[in-house]
Amino acid sequence: MARHKKSRSDLVKAKIGFGLVLAAATLPAAAAGFDAAIGEEAVRVGLTGDLSSVFGGAKGQYDLGALWRSEDGGDAFVPHVGVLLTGDAGARDAKVVAGLGIRAAYIDGENDDGAAIALGGQVDVRIPGYDRIALGAYAYGAPEVTSFGDVDSYYDIGVSVGYEVIKDASVYVGWRQVQADIDPNGEIEADDGFHLGLRLNF
Repeated sequence: MARHKKSRSDLVKAKIGFGLVLAAATLPAAAAGFDAAIGEEAVRVGLTGDLSSVFGGAKGQYDLGALWRSEDGGDAFVPHVGVLLTGDAGARDAKVVAGLGIRAAYIDGENDDGAAIALGGQVDVRIPGYDRIALGAYAYGAPEVTSFGDVDSYYDIGVSVGYEVIKDASVYVGWRQVQADIDPNGEIEADDGFHLGLRLNF
């Protein structure tokens, strides 16, 4: 039974991974961003861009991503898809862009899996005179009522400090925690630690 479950899980991972690659290849070249971050035990990749490039006239941004964790007894795979509405937060002494959105995530652990619909947001801060430096934070969470399968709740939070090396290309260091609580008393810890990342805008 466990072997069958793992084979099915690997198939799901392969399909979602292929879907992300296909999405990257078919999305319009305009207004797209790529993000990759590597930690000690986890890797996350993501694609973002204007919803209008996918659905004509739509406002906001799309957000596609997937996180892999490889550890003995603690493998995890967490892909997600979301939409986000962003805008200037109106700060007087800094450029602050904030966003609110919704995300659907699939959480696959060694022996448990499920899904969650999470609400959350993000903020990006740039201080005048230091525009190459970006401070960022985000948080998404789903309670039991919007969690399914073996998942009782889910959250994904993180902070980062980035530096724009050249136009449209930044490096950053960050910290994130991605976790799902499992019925009755377990958890899937997909990530909890620091990482180095790269952001490219096309």
